Amino acid sequence: MNKEISDAFNCIIEFLAVRDIAQMSKDALKQACGASVTDVIIALGSDLPVVAETACELYKAGYGEKLMFCGGIGHSTINLKKKVAKILNVDIDRLPESEAEIYACLAKDKYQIESSSIFMDKTSTNTSENIKNAIQIFNDHTIKHETMILIQDPILQKRSYVTALDLFNNSQKIINYAPIIPKLNPDGTLQNDTPYLWAVSYTHLRAHETDSYLVCRLLLEKKKTKTSQDDSNRCHTRTQATIQLDNSIR
Repeated sequence: MNKEISDAFNCIIEFLAVRDIAQMSKDALKQACGASVTDVIIALGSDLPVVAETACELYKAGYGEKLMFCGGIGHSTINLKKKVAKILNVDIDRLPESEAEIYACLAKDKYQIESSSIFMDKTSTNTSENIKNAIQIFNDHTIKHETMILIQDPILQKRSYVTALDLFNNSQKIINYAPIIPKLNPDGTLQNDTPYLWAVSYTHLRAHETDSYLVCRLLLEKKKTKTSQDDSNRCHTRTQATIQLDNSIR
């Protein structure tokens, strides 16, 4: 991988991995949403433990009154289970099935957060359902949700935010807080020292732009191949980026 490709990747990641507050603080949060404590911190389902861990750390630091974990069972849930089983040092069979419940295990076992502070959507399988089900749970339990911190896999953060904008009303304030901003070195290795970041080699990203209903489809493929015997330890990384316009997505 050359520097031009890694720079392009980093540019795209900066666009997708949105943080409205570069580094969370009470003053910065108050400036962003008018309150130093939000009503709820929402962590959307993914196979990255860092999403739930960031939500828990913000909650423990007093940045939210409640925790909302969203996510049912998807194609990458098994990856989340494997990672969390290692973090908690438990057998994978002891963990529940849905991503929301796995997040909750992290919250309770690693961060000692009380169950009464945690709400879960255990059935959603996409971002829109995440948000719709969260709203329904908020309403069913009369949970105030005028100010919210939204956390998701960094490459899906912008997509999740745009989806949330469509479903929440204009008076509600959503603060984007991607758990990390991944960066690539020129050789294709990640700068971030984040355990269990992305285990898969093929990621399909879609970032929605509300005004024009633009869909950016980024295909990132990373393949390692053996070369000649003299440099058999070297890896070839191929990255392909494709952007498509699709006005029929909604």
